Amino acid sequence: MLTIFNEEMQIIGMIGQFKSLTRTKRFYAPGDIKLYVQATKKNSDLLKSKKRIHVEGTNEIYIIETARMEKQEKGLEYIQVNGRSAECLIERRICWERIKETKITYEDLMRKIVNDNCVNPADSKRKIPGLYMGERKGYSEILDIQKSFGNALNAIMENAEEGELGFRCRFDPKTRMLYFEVLRGIDRTDSQSTNKKAVFSRDLMNVVEQNYTDTIRDYANCALIGGQGQDDERIMTEIGTELSGLQRFEIFVDANDISKKKDDNTEMSDADYKKLLKQRGMAKLSEKKRVQTLDGTYRVNGKVYDVDCGDIVTVYDEKWSVYMDTQITEIATTCEKGAPIKKSITFGKKAAQPLDELEKLKKGR
Repeated sequence: MLTIFNEEMQIIGMIGQFKSLTRTKRFYAPGDIKLYVQATKKNSDLLKSKKRIHVEGTNEIYIIETARMEKQEKGLEYIQVNGRSAECLIERRICWERIKETKITYEDLMRKIVNDNCVNPADSKRKIPGLYMGERKGYSEILDIQKSFGNALNAIMENAEEGELGFRCRFDPKTRMLYFEVLRGIDRTDSQSTNKKAVFSRDLMNVVEQNYTDTIRDYANCALIGGQGQDDERIMTEIGTELSGLQRFEIFVDANDISKKKDDNTEMSDADYKKLLKQRGMAKLSEKKRVQTLDGTYRVNGKVYDVDCGDIVTVYDEKWSVYMDTQITEIATTCEKGAPIKKSITFGKKAAQPLDELEKLKKGR
């Protein structure tokens, strides 16, 4: 059952029948929804842009961004609806003030961006109605950062992936409020013994179909970072320079926007300034990793696994010489009229382990 809300979070109708519905959850970015429904007068009135869709039994709500009407040759008429999960609301704001933080956790940084620009901004006109700060989890990974303006959602996404933390705007159906939360996945790899394990392999009969991609097209592991100054006076630093030969992939990172001045208008030391430059360099290198992606349709219900975005699982395929402890970065759930529910999972970027790890895995079973 789908509940449709207006922007003021008042219920304006329900939809119980549809041709197809696909919900995609993502760990490092907003999810999306694709709905295909018969074009009745009722549905046409409900499914307008800016309206919101809640799927029964979930804590997700989606903002309709596009509604398209179509008439087929046989006279059938449908509405195709596309939208994104509530995190997309953050995209409507920029980071109004320059961000200057030292020794701040990734969680606190993401919460600060949302709080200062969406929940409790200095200018109340910038507040996003119905959005509140959720529970702080206390994740400890820290960074130094200096960032000039830019889109608030992009800033959160960049730091989420760098800190390997997800985020969401959790919907509470009772209060009809949204709560921003930072998330960490559960370790369900085969090598750990604390949590329920999740291993995906054709040998275990839980792979329906899959695709594997391994690419170094945009890979880099060494960076020269340029800060403030001109020509020979420009402050430079580097990371990854211990690498050599064919194992070294270089990029230049322009960090001229990072100021050497502190909040009290005094200048920081060269050593402290270079720490900020290196942080920027590491952020850029985190976008240039070797990409190993496995995506496909897997059995995750019933006898097999109940997993979620962000969980770290083990995936192996002996025929393809693939063995990875990898993170679930995306789960798409598709409901079609007259067909069983289908779940498609995308496993994200982690370095593959040697194939001889397969032997250890088999011996442990």
